[in-house]
Amino acid sequence: MSAEERIKLATDQSDSFLKELSLHFSPEKLPFKLCYDSEFFPIAYGLEKLLSEDPDALTEFITNSQREEFSFKNPQELHSLRGKETPGSILTTTLSTGAQIITLNTPEANAIPFGRFTSPDLEQSKFQLARFHIGPGAVEDMRMAARQAFQIPVINNLITDEYKGRMGIVLLTREGQLIDPNVGIYKDMGLKIPTTVATISHHTDERVPIFGRVPLIQRVNCEALLQRKLRSVGIFDNTASGMQQTAIVEEILNQFGNNGDNLEHVTIYSPLLTLYASVVISEFAKEKGLKILFVCNGCILGCNPPDRYYSPVTGNPNLCPEPSLLKVSEAARGNLFEIDCARCNWTESLLSDDGPDSKAITDSEKELQMHGYSNQYLLDTSSRVTPAVAMECGVDPSQLLPLSSFVDSQMSYT
Repeated sequence: MSAEERIKLATDQSDSFLKELSLHFSPEKLPFKLCYDSEFFPIAYGLEKLLSEDPDALTEFITNSQREEFSFKNPQELHSLRGKETPGSILTTTLSTGAQIITLNTPEANAIPFGRFTSPDLEQSKFQLARFHIGPGAVEDMRMAARQAFQIPVINNLITDEYKGRMGIVLLTREGQLIDPNVGIYKDMGLKIPTTVATISHHTDERVPIFGRVPLIQRVNCEALLQRKLRSVGIFDNTASGMQQTAIVEEILNQFGNNGDNLEHVTIYSPLLTLYASVVISEFAKEKGLKILFVCNGCILGCNPPDRYYSPVTGNPNLCPEPSLLKVSEAARGNLFEIDCARCNWTESLLSDDGPDSKAITDSEKELQMHGYSNQYLLDTSSRVTPAVAMECGVDPSQLLPLSSFVDSQMSYT
């Protein structure tokens, strides 16, 4: 019996408990919705039962993986730094649900889950793990990686041909907004795509088995999207468990259905993406008759139990377009390889400053202390990863020199 068949057979009594709770938190009673009745939960609980029987069952959902080299045309910001093109590659992963995951290998994409060398002057450059690559520089890399992803033929075709004029964008607060994709598409393709912002977060509730939280969502203003009777939606946010993304798709389907429109295709643009979430969301999409495509940066991440929140880089070469980068990650993380989260508090790693008392740094310390380690351990271990060490791992250091490293090296501060 396949993993997909077993997940459908798995049951959990907590499903009825959550549905009962949903009756007490309906939109009519509150100015927001607590999504206890989200279909995320029965699917995720089925997957949890499957994983309790076979911890490696997630990989059974992968039916095919294909790598290919790809040259990305550089926009003006990179043209003066790297010339006309950036050499890279992509990994296309097909799941048994019919979904595909496209994983991007460029310096900007790699900076988000792995990290970067801090300066193009390799004699002076230091390796900085992604969790310490904090603030506007990381945001710039994330935005550039999205613009690079739009060049990949299957993605470009969705935007410029198959769903041209019938596609909308939903940006999930807060990380989705930071990617700024509608501006990137305008700059590179001259297209103006209707866009909205969805306010969604986690609401802590210890009564919820395993996850201890539910999605809290305010009604999404889909006016611009509904006006165009769209058939495809791109959802932008980082994705750990997949809880929030499932709730957003449910909300969009509800609004589109009430207006007589039929959504056909969803693309989840998720710089940080887990295999766990990909399986859960694509199972949901399959049940709803939706085609789905995932796009992510650098590698597909793991997702730590029990609550499926912290998401580490794993050692699985089948989840990475450039497997040699995993050797760099292992060298930089030491005893924490495959354990510590790629960026810890993802939102704050993009929005905080990098001072010792910043939210990103203090949360990083808290996470690492759960495993008996500290920020200083990772700083010490990663400092030993020089460009020479990267080359010994089979990685050209330029693969870890994103836009932010050039910008930082050119800036003068007063």
